[in-house]
Amino acid sequence: MLADRYSIPKLLQADYRPLLITYLLISIMLCCDLAAQNLSYNSPRSGMLGIPAATESSEWALFANPAGTAHLEQPVAGTGCHNDFGIRELSSAMVFGCLPTSLAVFSAAYTYSGYQSYNIQKISATLSRSMAPWLNLGARFHYATAIQKGAETNYCFTMDAGLLLTPHPSLRLGCYTVNPAQSNWQRQQERTMWPTIFAASLAYLPHKDVKLELGVEKDTEYEPRMSMMTQYAAVEYLILRGAVSARPLGLALGTTVRLQSLDIDMGINHHEVLGFSSSIGFSYHFGSPNR
Repeated sequence: MLADRYSIPKLLQADYRPLLITYLLISIMLCCDLAAQNLSYNSPRSGMLGIPAATESSEWALFANPAGTAHLEQPVAGTGCHNDFGIRELSSAMVFGCLPTSLAVFSAAYTYSGYQSYNIQKISATLSRSMAPWLNLGARFHYATAIQKGAETNYCFTMDAGLLLTPHPSLRLGCYTVNPAQSNWQRQQERTMWPTIFAASLAYLPHKDVKLELGVEKDTEYEPRMSMMTQYAAVEYLILRGAVSARPLGLALGTTVRLQSLDIDMGINHHEVLGFSSSIGFSYHFGSPNR
């Protein structure tokens, strides 16, 4: 029967797997949750936790609020990968570098998402600067190509912008926008929208080892998404994080292990329908290990 021929067990067989994987990849990246719609590497400190992380002030702000990288005082290089829902084809890998100068902090990253039959490759350049002790500004530029086997290659150029305010040592307010110019994927015959997103976070630091963050993320095509994150530095070399986000419900855990100049970041997220996703990143700080 027709229903039996196209049942889920049949579709999971080897002959149908490439078609099913391609469908899942396009569906999840374009219309699932906001972290995926950002078409960015889901870093273990932001996207993988389901939070906008607009107050992040480490090298991982490169994948959230570009203004956060202005706090860097040492050159940093890193790499990482993430996987969505345990499906190999829904994975991304990236490399990045950050260079602080007297003028500004310059950063660059390369991200590869997908697999051989369908993938997105993106080159990013970020510029950030401290305008005052309480104000950081940043801008990020992307050039992305979407390559599908047997089809015309898509390309897109976008820009993001963000700011980070520190009105008090225990209070931070950050916000950034993704693709405010509403650039689109370009093809000869058609255009496909690249998501436009606004994100903001408010962080309270009651103690030097504790951070509480409330965030909101709004895609122009979807309802706002709220999130909350708690961070605790258990010891000097270990930082723990827990986060919850809504629409859809997501629960996440993360950790940072510091080994002198090397940081190892890990994050895991559970989607109420699709299951677990995970991310890991390594970053090396050149110079003094006392950070």
